Amino acid sequence: MDYTNKTGYIFLKVNTGYTREVFEQFKTTDWVIGAWAVTGDYDLIVWVNAKTEDDLYRYANSIREWKGVEMTNSHYVHDGFLTNFETLTNPNGAWVRLRVDTMKDIPTYLKNYNFVGSYASIPGEYDYLVWTNGETVHETIENVLTMTKDRTWRTYTHIPVYTYFNENMNNVL
Repeated sequence: MDYTNKTGYIFLKVNTGYTREVFEQFKTTDWVIGAWAVTGDYDLIVWVNAKTEDDLYRYANSIREWKGVEMTNSHYVHDGFLTNFETLTNPNGAWVRLRVDTMKDIPTYLKNYNFVGSYASIPGEYDYLVWTNGETVHETIENVLTMTKDRTWRTYTHIPVYTYFNENMNNVL
C-alpha cells in the first residue's frame, strides 16, 4: 500500500541506561505506529501518525521532555510504501537509511525486491528509510547488500533489539 504525507519518523538518542525505559513509554503513546530500539548511531526509531508537519513537531518536542532523551531527529514522510504491517514485526528485519545518488525511480526499484517490506522518503541527511527482511539477521544483511549492489548509495543499517507495533494503527495508512 502506498501512502503520502500521513506519517513521520523520529530518531532518538538517549542517555546511557535509558533505552528500555524510553522505549516502554512509546507503548502508551496513542500517536505511535511503531517503535524500535536499534543498534547504530541512534538508539530508537519511532514511526508516528503525523498528519501534518505541526503534528510531527509537537510529537518531537513532547519526546524531548522525557527523562533520558538526549536528542531527536524528525522526518516527515513525503511518500512511502508498506507491504503489510506484519513485515515490520519480523525479529530478523532491519531498518536501512539510504542516501542515493539520484531519487529518480527509487520507489520502483525498491518495490522490485520481495525482501523490502517498507520504504519512506524522508528528506534530510538520508533520502529513504527502508525496512528489509530476511529469515535470519545474516540473510537480512545479505539482502541489504543485494539491494545496494552496483549503486553508489551511502547506507546505514539498524538492527532492532526491541520492537513494538501498535495494533490499533492498522487502519492509519
